[in-house]
Amino acid sequence: MFVDAHWESCSTPYEGDPLDKRWQETLESGGLQEIADFALTKYYDPSADHGLNGSWADVESSIAPSACAALLGSPFVAPAGAIFDPGLMGSYFQSSEQVCASLETLRNGASPELSAFVEFVAGVVANSRGLYVTF
Repeated sequence: MFVDAHWESCSTPYEGDPLDKRWQETLESGGLQEIADFALTKYYDPSADHGLNGSWADVESSIAPSACAALLGSPFVAPAGAIFDPGLMGSYFQSSEQVCASLETLRNGASPELSAFVEFVAGVVANSRGLYVTF
């Protein structure tokens, strides 16, 4: 299993705490989505929160649908229609190319609530990275 092979590079998806070899004992259900939540931490730091937090509802209701899509990205949907949703709270992904387009969209409609997130996205673009958004 991926997490077993990379447990030293993964962390808890909740607080970002390091895993130990007995990480599976912390699982609630042990289902695919929950395990994927742990596996993805190899590629991001869960404690590095760059989100909108409590402003999300206000921002979402005040921006154009294209800006909302730029904030999130797209869910990953398997050919059979299953949605990849680690953590079961909503998971959205953007390639590095999509992040560039999102930055332009967000800059055009930037509100004070979005300014810190727009700065973060600019850093993602500068590093030629993709983006993972979850709740």
